[in-house]
Amino acid sequence: NYNKRISKNQSYNNNRDAEKYFNDGLKKLQSNDTNDLRLARHYFKAAMALSAESVSTNMLLGEVSLKESQLCSDATKNNKLTEAIYYYTNAIAIDSTCNLCYFSRGTCYYNIGDKKYLSDYRKSCASGYVDACAALKELKEE
Repeated sequence: NYNKRISKNQSYNNNRDAEKYFNDGLKKLQSNDTNDLRLARHYFKAAMALSAESVSTNMLLGEVSLKESQLCSDATKNNKLTEAIYYYTNAIAIDSTCNLCYFSRGTCYYNIGDKKYLSDYRKSCASGYVDACAALKELKEE
């Protein structure tokens, strides 16, 4: 019984700590400072290490990489976008109904010149994500 209690308390502490890291990461993600974005990445990865991998954490790691791609030089931009695609793909593997993940991954594909963006935009639009439908309409007009 004692070992079960310790294990249960440890699990509770891990979840509580994971939530704290997750929330700290959210605060840092609001910044456009590269150091804050690095900290956000650190906090989200720490949260994942303490609890099960989640759609939210993968999606937010993708957001960190996408945001970093907007702030970095052209030389590293594609690496950051590829990294974002990796995290969005992980999130989609966990929850294939995440419309925002499909749209965000599609945006990354679009920015690196990969035609896979069309499939992701269509999937997101078909599920009712308005921004994806608007992006598809805009692309048809080009």
